[in-house]
Parts: sequence; structure tokens; C-alpha cells
Amino acid sequence: MNKNAQRLSQVVSTFGPGAMIDLPTRSVIVGGLDLWEMKGNSFSVISEQRITVRLEQLLKAQSRLDESKVLSLPPPPINDSRPGGLPSYVIAPVFPAYFVCDHVETVTSSGRSVRRRRLVRWQDLDTTGGRRKFVFDDGKKSDVTPIRFVCACDKGHAGLSARFTR
Repeated sequence: MNKNAQRLSQVVSTFGPGAMIDLPTRSVIVGGLDLWEMKGNSFSVISEQRITVRLEQLLKAQSRLDESKVLSLPPPPINDSRPGGLPSYVIAPVFPAYFVCDHVETVTSSGRSVRRRRLVRWQDLDTTGGRRKFVFDDGKKSDVTPIRFVCACDKGHAGLSARFTR
């Protein structure tokens, strides 16, 4: 199993959609049903008519599901690793996408020495090698640590942007 893979029981409970998972080199948020990549015949629909009917009623009453739509319950995708088979997975966007360099810079400003650690974005990190690093202008590389402070609005939305980086 991949070191960043989650078991099926984790995806439907502890680390399900919306959960933040702290990986060794980054943090990710597990994607919702719209980010479940299910190709070919890699999934089947769970047939639980009582749950489906009740969910449809609730969602339609809240105007979160069109009256003409019929709800289905897909299980999480399973990658069975069959040769020639299409992959199945749950997309987990990197979040937060900002990191702090482990290397401390000393900057002199107005006669004072100031120590600082640079704030960098996920897409600005060097992807060569194993763990991503930030490369300074002089060629030095620094390990980075994800910033795991998250704030949300009054409605509970995390500060996710419309474009995710994988």
C-alpha cells in the first residue's frame, strides 16, 4: 500500500470527505464525492432505498438537490491494482498550500538584525528528489513545514480556493 494511501474504513469514517490529514511532508483535505475518481466498472452503487429516499427528501427540502434528480450512493473507490485496470482514487488537494522554510535567514534592516523564516507556496517548491524543498536565489535548499492553521467562516467553510494543487 502507498505510504499516503488510506484504508477504505478510514475514508468512510475517520478520514472521510472534508477531513484534514497530516502527512509527513504536507497536509491534505480529503475530497468530497465530486473528487472521487471512479473509472470504468471500478465501483458499484450501494442500494439502501430507505436511506436514499430520506436523503433525497432532506436535500430537496433544503433546495440542495434538484427535484428531477435521483440520488445514488456510490462507495469509495477501491484500487484493486489489477494489471490493465483503470485506477480508482479519492483526490485530496494540498491544504493549506503555504509552507514555512526551516532555514532561518538573518536580514539587516535599519541597523538591526532580524531573523525570519520565509513563507512559500506549494507550487513554488522544488519537485526533484523525494521531499519537496524551497530553493533560494543563491541555490541553497531548505526543507519546509506546512502551516496547519486553518480558519473558517461562520458557515464553516475552510479557506479553500477554487483551484487546487495536487
